[in-house]
Amino acid sequence: MKGSAPARCYSFVGEVRALEAGRLQRRIHELLGLLELEETADQLIRSYSHGMRKKVAIAAALLHDPHVILFDEPTSGLDPRSARVVKDLLLGLRDRGTTVFLSTHILGVAERMCDRFRHIGYTPGAEILLADEVVRLLVED
Repeated sequence: MKGSAPARCYSFVGEVRALEAGRLQRRIHELLGLLELEETADQLIRSYSHGMRKKVAIAAALLHDPHVILFDEPTSGLDPRSARVVKDLLLGLRDRGTTVFLSTHILGVAERMCDRFRHIGYTPGAEILLADEVVRLLVED
């Protein structure tokens, strides 16, 4: 949807999710404000920077107020201020009871943002290992 403005994109997502029109408009307004996109909401997404596009995608994912959501590196490509906004948003979701799955290579982010987290490692043969298996292998070496 790079050839459209965020509001049009969100209207499409809202229709797909069968959101009531009033609720949809409230969520669009709320998310545009929260992610600091209201001033550019009428511009085409293709004119946006990578970070702004990422914020558009995050808002679209949150539009229907999901109970469970998965984010893969949600702060990569964002400026420091926007990264802080997204981290605060994710913490708010968690505090309201939303299950947030977060994939990140930055251990500090996972430690600060997650109630529970699981380290996952990979072996040269692409075998997936959970944290306790990684520790066992490190101790054995």
